[in-house]
Amino acid sequence: MSAAPLPGPAAPAATGRHQPEAPLRLVPPVARAARAPFVLLVAGLLATGLLALLLLNTVLAQDAFRLHDLQRRGLVVSDRQQQLEQLLAAQRSPALLASHATALGMVPGSARSFARLADGRVVVVLSPAKPVRRPAAATPAPAVKPVPTPPKAVPATARKPVAPVRPTPKPSGSPR
Repeated sequence: MSAAPLPGPAAPAATGRHQPEAPLRLVPPVARAARAPFVLLVAGLLATGLLALLLLNTVLAQDAFRLHDLQRRGLVVSDRQQQLEQLLAAQRSPALLASHATALGMVPGSARSFARLADGRVVVVLSPAKPVRRPAAATPAPAVKPVPTPPKAVPATARKPVAPVRPTPKPSGSPR
């Protein structure tokens, strides 16, 4: 297969004449898409995007304010809880409980009993309760308790004999 030569411009004739060229004419314009609708579409998309970003930024700012307010409230509640815990600890202190008991007219217990393991008898040691003076409103409660007088031993015959105290057996093995 051989390729046929392409037709090219005609060579001038040997006579020096020239062949007339095709006459020039106007070419119809190429149909272009209108620019106005495309520009309006791009401008609309940009405006919609900017409005969406503005709305998102506003929502995030509101959430930040809400978070700050909740954190502040949490700190206030935490401070109040600590104050209440300190007040409760102060109310549970032995010195304050003793002063409240004294104000109510209570006296410290003085009866003690001991079990003798040798014979199983209970020995009761008694000491008389001292009358407690109620402190005046301006007088603070004493910080140091007075030393009690030594107790007097009561003979075991003064009380009924109690059955001997036997130690309880310790469990062996695991608690399962």
